[in-house]
Amino acid sequence: MHYTLFILIAKVYLLHAFHVSVCDVVYNSDDKHLKISVRLFLDDLEKELKIYSKNPQLDISQIDPTTLNHTMEQYFTDKFGVSVQEEKINLVFLGSEIENDALWCYLEYEKMKPFLEMTISNELLFLAFDDQDNLVHVRKDGVVKSLRLYPKKAIATVSW
Repeated sequence: MHYTLFILIAKVYLLHAFHVSVCDVVYNSDDKHLKISVRLFLDDLEKELKIYSKNPQLDISQIDPTTLNHTMEQYFTDKFGVSVQEEKINLVFLGSEIENDALWCYLEYEKMKPFLEMTISNELLFLAFDDQDNLVHVRKDGVVKSLRLYPKKAIATVSW
């Protein structure tokens, strides 16, 4: 009996023992289009949004998609940013979709000028988790640079 309980606890811990998000930033200089996708675990996001919105009753499964997208748009405006040559980019939040245990969020910026460096600010899920890791993969014309951002280092710059 104790062994079974131990195995169950171990499985739960291993399934979600750390807090991580993954962000892909893709830029193609041919079409001057910046495309961003971010994957957030639903349970982590719900905890974060309860704090962010000051609504402890918030339940992602009960929010209609339009309200969720509006909430996420405001949240991304406050907690995520991209700068090029020290100029902040006004990203457009395209929407989100639930896939299994995660929420995918999509952002873009069109007609982006050529650049040699990009700064990413990613404070997603930092309100809820002091051990949050936000992995960011930035791809410019096929060359990938990766960043690991966390509460003590929420901003980093990549250069080509």
